[in-house]
Amino acid sequence: MFKKYLFLFILLMSTEISSAQENDRQTLLIKTQVYCDHCQVCESCGGRMAKEMPYIKGLISYAYIDSSMHFSVTFNPKKTSPEKIRQAIARIGYDADEVKADSRAWAKFDECCLKQ
Repeated sequence: MFKKYLFLFILLMSTEISSAQENDRQTLLIKTQVYCDHCQVCESCGGRMAKEMPYIKGLISYAYIDSSMHFSVTFNPKKTSPEKIRQAIARIGYDADEVKADSRAWAKFDECCLKQ
């Protein structure tokens, strides 16, 4: 009898935890300008994305969408906000919607990544 109740309790708790985790995630599309035609494999801009993006506080995952020049970011709204994510992306050297890229960070990109 005890095992039956324990199983039901664990089942209920796992359901509560999984639904709580879904509430801790939001997805946001952020428009940017990337001028490199091989961004995903480029050591300058692609490497910078891979190196810097995981350190943005509250960011769960990200993807760069070449065709539309957008970052798709999934984040925990309890740890960060869309504005803080935009500012962090701008500090890396990318435009993020209306937030312009940090000029010093942008200047460190290779020639193929800079606006022609």
